[in-house]
Amino acid sequence: MNKKLLTAFVGAVLLFGFSHSVSAKKLMANPASVAEVNAAAAEATATETIDIATLDVETSSNTSTAGDITEDTTLVAENFSVTISPKVKDNTPNRFWETKNGTELRVYNGTITVKAAAGKVLNKIEFVKSDKWGGVTADNGTLDGQTWTGEAETVVFTVETQCRITSISATVSDAASAETEVANIAGLKTLSDGTSVKLALNNTKVTVHEMGMRGSTIIIEDESGAISLVSSMFDPGIADVLPDAFGSAGKVLNGYLYCTYVNDGFGTVGISTSDKTAESEIEATETEIAPTVMTISEACTEANDSRFVEFQNVEMVYDEASYTYSIVQGDSKVTLIDTYQKMKYDDDYRMVVLGNLNYIRGIIQNVGNGEYWFNPLGDPAYEAEATVTEVANIAGLKTLSDGTSVKLALNNTKVTVHEMGMRGSTIIIEDESGAISLVSSMFDPGIADVLPDAFGSAGKVLNGYLYCTYVNDGFGTVGISTSDKTAESEIEATEAEITPTVMTISEACTEANDSRFVEFQNVEMVYDEASYTYSIVQGDSKVTLIDTYQKMKYDDDYRMVVLGNLNYIRGIIQNVGNGEYWFNPLGDPAYEVDETLGINGIVSENGLLKGNVYSVDGVMVRKAGEFANGLTKGLYIVNGKKIAIK
Repeated sequence: MNKKLLTAFVGAVLLFGFSHSVSAKKLMANPASVAEVNAAAAEATATETIDIATLDVETSSNTSTAGDITEDTTLVAENFSVTISPKVKDNTPNRFWETKNGTELRVYNGTITVKAAAGKVLNKIEFVKSDKWGGVTADNGTLDGQTWTGEAETVVFTVETQCRITSISATVSDAASAETEVANIAGLKTLSDGTSVKLALNNTKVTVHEMGMRGSTIIIEDESGAISLVSSMFDPGIADVLPDAFGSAGKVLNGYLYCTYVNDGFGTVGISTSDKTAESEIEATETEIAPTVMTISEACTEANDSRFVEFQNVEMVYDEASYTYSIVQGDSKVTLIDTYQKMKYDDDYRMVVLGNLNYIRGIIQNVGNGEYWFNPLGDPAYEAEATVTEVANIAGLKTLSDGTSVKLALNNTKVTVHEMGMRGSTIIIEDESGAISLVSSMFDPGIADVLPDAFGSAGKVLNGYLYCTYVNDGFGTVGISTSDKTAESEIEATEAEITPTVMTISEACTEANDSRFVEFQNVEMVYDEASYTYSIVQGDSKVTLIDTYQKMKYDDDYRMVVLGNLNYIRGIIQNVGNGEYWFNPLGDPAYEVDETLGINGIVSENGLLKGNVYSVDGVMVRKAGEFANGLTKGLYIVNGKKIAIK
């Protein structure tokens, strides 16, 4: 049936001749508190009057039917409304009638329905009549003459004979809340199944919003605990009614939520909608949700049911007898159920047993009888501890694949090089089996950055072990870099003088000696003008000289000086691929020039000696003027200078 609304919701209270009064049901004995009581009472109860006599409506008279009520007609005040029905019998219509004293509401038969505003209840209704008040009954409460008393949201008055009404007053009060106010999630769990709740949200997090093997899961959590949002296929869930707040994970909620606590005794515990859920007031803020770090024993309690947690330094295991996966931490263990499909699977769709984990994140679930399940959750949900390969020496490193995480034994391992060169910083370590470079990038710290006491300078002998990563990228970079455990290395570093390994060029130029600190003795430095290359020559062997660390002698035009014969030269041998090797001089000094004279420097043109010849022990072996023929190979002294007979 159509309704006719005669007035808007009354802000214009003068339209009805609005009056407001306060009734205090109880006065305290202390007179000083009367004002407080009155103020509280004013908030609790209020009386309004709809003054029909001054109502600005169309009216009927002996010459007009404009005020006849032919459909439900409603008068609206701030805290209540009055609806008058049309007549239900006879010929005379219910109507607003014009009189010399103003408008009257004349109801001959039908109903007058008085309804409190939302959140209010009616306590008293008073009708002021002119001269007639016929047979009237109320569907609840007590009607005494024109005054009704009781407590109801709605009162229906049935009129049998004519009533003439000039005003209607109603006293209302706040309706008693049907909801139990709960301060936090822990408080919910003290309630009975089906309790209507007003739940305070104080930085409450939406931690889970996932589809899993058992359907959709939404979980909220505050400092006191966590709880699931439950729904059925027939009824909308809280997230359906309030999608802005509960439509995704990663929200922090403040305000309050109207809901129903569910604990059906068959394992379903959570909150669902109530008839006031849509009236909830919630401020939702996007945020990153971090789990609470706990031990397994701490997490497996009723108070932490459904909480988003992180276990650190744990192990994932599989029990073949029970076909169950578990997370183990010391003596504590919890069953792993991959509800949200966050774990790793093999080609046969079997969960991969990951072994040691740096961490794993997920939801702890109380499944009754003191048993708990753990449901991995997050992106990523876990971080596996890298498998560490133990290596006895540097030679063992070079059998590994690129990226292998290593625990390298250090047994009198030397830091032979710590230099800045044309290609940046170079740090090399060496043991009896071989040598290798420490590599880093401009974006990541190197081993020497993490462990400066051990690798911050050359001239160290190291013992212990180093956690690192073997690098062999296939493009020429071979070495070791940091791993996530480098800082856990245990190394004793001792200052020492580092001496090179004396080798021939042919011995040094092998893969096994790549990066080794070596010394070549009795060699010659030469320059090839055709190829613009410098080399170190020893008999039939030759290696290209690259002065990476700027240890050689240069002329005024910054050209390397060809030094000729050298007693020794020290440096790093470098495998550059395709059977080619470079030699990088290194040391202080890196070389020593052979300053001895040859035989040609002490004989005259006719082959006679220019001076007496002495052994290095001071014994004269040949006189000046004699022939040099017959002198054996070796070093001699002639006129105070060394000569070499070769």
